[in-house]
Amino acid sequence: MKYILNALVIVEGENDKSYLKSFLDCDIFVTHGTDINEEDFLYLTEVSKVRKIILLLDPDDVGRSLSNQIQKKVPNCEDVLLYYPSDNKKHGVFECPKDIVIKTLEPYFDNNRERPSLTIEELRPYLTHKKEILSDYHIRVKNNRNILNKLCILKISEKDLKLKYGNQ
Repeated sequence: MKYILNALVIVEGENDKSYLKSFLDCDIFVTHGTDINEEDFLYLTEVSKVRKIILLLDPDDVGRSLSNQIQKKVPNCEDVLLYYPSDNKKHGVFECPKDIVIKTLEPYFDNNRERPSLTIEELRPYLTHKKEILSDYHIRVKNNRNILNKLCILKISEKDLKLKYGNQ
């Protein structure tokens, strides 16, 4: 069984993402350490207007610095720290036992997963405006599936695209 989180979870690395996806049904934004730029901040600010954002970063200097940086620039973020005993030198999200992650995130679980606001078939006609979509919504990815995912996180619907870019 996967636990449903309708929030956007921000993590530092791909290992964190893969680990969480093994037992959580949620959207995840990966910072790749400190590789977060102004366009990412603009995107996350837009997301914060329509979704809760949970910062699930490592409790080390890099994670704490990143958390402070994001919280200063992106409103409505909630910093969630994972506390667990460990003999391991690494003390991050990927190393945290699953039961501790679940218990820590339990207050944020939802009963139902929100349906995606847009399908690839609905997006396809608007890809003639791909450059504008990437710019308007502060999206850095180029792959159509990833663009779709980023738009769904923002809760953008076909109706929204139609209003912005006209009938296709």
